[in-house]
Amino acid sequence: MKNSIAYCGLDCRKCPAYIAAANDDDAIREKTAKLWSELNGVTITPDQINCDGCREAGRKTVFCESMCAVRRCARERELFSCGSCGEMGTCPKLGAITEHSPETLTNLKAISRCAADAILLNGPSSAGKSTLARAIAAALRGRRECAVISLDDHMLIEPWEQIWEDDVFDAVPTMSAETEKALEAGKLAIIDHVITSERIWDAAMSSLGGRRCLKVLVSCDPEVLRERERSRGNRFPGSAEDSLKYLYPKEGYDLAVDAGKTSPEDIAEEIVRHVFE
Repeated sequence: MKNSIAYCGLDCRKCPAYIAAANDDDAIREKTAKLWSELNGVTITPDQINCDGCREAGRKTVFCESMCAVRRCARERELFSCGSCGEMGTCPKLGAITEHSPETLTNLKAISRCAADAILLNGPSSAGKSTLARAIAAALRGRRECAVISLDDHMLIEPWEQIWEDDVFDAVPTMSAETEKALEAGKLAIIDHVITSERIWDAAMSSLGGRRCLKVLVSCDPEVLRERERSRGNRFPGSAEDSLKYLYPKEGYDLAVDAGKTSPEDIAEEIVRHVFE
């Protein structure tokens, strides 16, 4: 359903231009061209009545492509839909549509419904969590404001030093504070973590304040971890394998991904599907 809903919330599957294109129906094209020409005070020809969907790539009617103020506004703001806009309830352009088609608001709320307030990426060092966190934020741009909270930014020792469980636990207070601040601001918190004990896990969960969290295990084969660690050149030798060995917990995640076999962009898309299930 999500991709068939236009930026404004109208269901493209009910649009005559979409139906005409899907069925290659010239009778519908002629009837619609005549009606739309009269309603908009411009000449619209039957050959222009072809559309594959407002938010889909492909053919567009002249109305969708250049005349629709709502679509133009949403695209300029890089929004997933009007449901991602803070002005949805007061926008006069959208109001002109919702006044006559109140189901549009229901549709917008449905495709904007988020199943998580936070995404926890837990996995060994060098698994690719930081790259994945950025890919998720990029995939959600215009749809949900995100805050990436990374363990690396809160460690009190340098990355090339040997890291112990106590060192990670020492980063908990400031990392938790940043997480809480992001959540209170209404942002989707993407937490990039290496959790190796129950107390660190409990602290991470506590920082969520009971909010919904999609827990993702991010890992890859040990040989891939070793090679990535060597390539980075700024990690204490053996950190990747050690963190894999002591990773906590080993199971109980909502999703487990292999970042050695799948691209960050593809994994990000899968995670986004879970967030907006």
